[in-house]
Amino acid sequence: IFLSENSDIKRLESFILDECQNYYKYCSNLSEGGSDDLEVKLEGWYQILKRGDFHGYHNHSNLMSSYFISGVYYLDPGDIDQGGEFVTYLNPQIMHFNDTNTYKIKADKGLLILFPSNIYHSVLPYTGDTDRVSIAFNLRRTI
Repeated sequence: IFLSENSDIKRLESFILDECQNYYKYCSNLSEGGSDDLEVKLEGWYQILKRGDFHGYHNHSNLMSSYFISGVYYLDPGDIDQGGEFVTYLNPQIMHFNDTNTYKIKADKGLLILFPSNIYHSVLPYTGDTDRVSIAFNLRRTI
């Protein structure tokens, strides 16, 4: 989606890249490793959730990928109170769903969620009648 020359897509791309840079710098400072400027590429796709749709437990990282930040941006949250929460799993070794191992985030218009690409996450079943539209993405190192 970020290959488009559409001005709205370019503004969204710039916003996401700025926020990813802030997130990266914040995380780097937490680990006392400092932060450096990286050459990166943003890869994204749109998603339309309809009633009953969900995304199972997964992450966006593997030994061969250079993804390090992933995220989702909600263009239209649809029916906000009709399920479809974004869920992160704090301990990927625990496969059951409970309050001590998960963190749920409710969709909202303009909400940007960033997370390390290796964090397992899912989207609970959405039960709304209005489509939920979002942009999902991965940021990868190019060098």
